[in-house]
Parts: sequence; C-alpha cells; structure tokens
Amino acid sequence: MRRIVNTRLDPRYVPMLRRNLEEQAEGLADSQADALNDSDHTLTGKRGEPEPATLGLTLYVFETQRGEEAGGTARPMRGDDVGRSPTSRRRSKRRNRDR
Repeated sequence: MRRIVNTRLDPRYVPMLRRNLEEQAEGLADSQADALNDSDHTLTGKRGEPEPATLGLTLYVFETQRGEEAGGTARPMRGDDVGRSPTSRRRSKRRNRDR
C-alpha cells in the first residue's frame, strides 16, 4: 500500500492537481481493468478448474480542510472499475451536515 500526501499544499493549486490526479488514476484504472480481466487468465467455470481468486485495485483522491484529521474526506474516484467506500462517503456527508 502506498500513500502520497502534501500537508502544506497551496490551496490555489488543489483544483488543478485534483483534476490531474483523477484523470491519471482513471487511465491507470482502465489499463489495470484490462490486465485483471484478461481472458487468458480468467477461469471459465468449467469442471475441474481451481477455485477462482479475486484481485482488485482501489484508488482514492482525498482532500482535507484545515483542522480535519488526515484522510478525513476520502473521495472515491468515479468509474465502474474503481472501488468505492460507502463508509467514508457516509462519514463525509455526516461531517458536512454538522457544519
């Protein structure tokens, strides 16, 4: 697992950097979806095949506001092949509602 964070980022650059990160992550997710679902490595369900395994990739672009704990407003990427975290969405909605 890897996490890359800048805790002293000029907020004026956040929209541009977030957009770039999301676009690059979408490209990575698309290419990895192709690799993960390659028909040469996917079981067909025929008798005698081994029990299938599951492997996936989840990417998050997150942003916190001053005074929030690190990783406080995780925002899953959009897209069918990108994992989503219902827990972090509920937490974010609650936090925003309480403000």
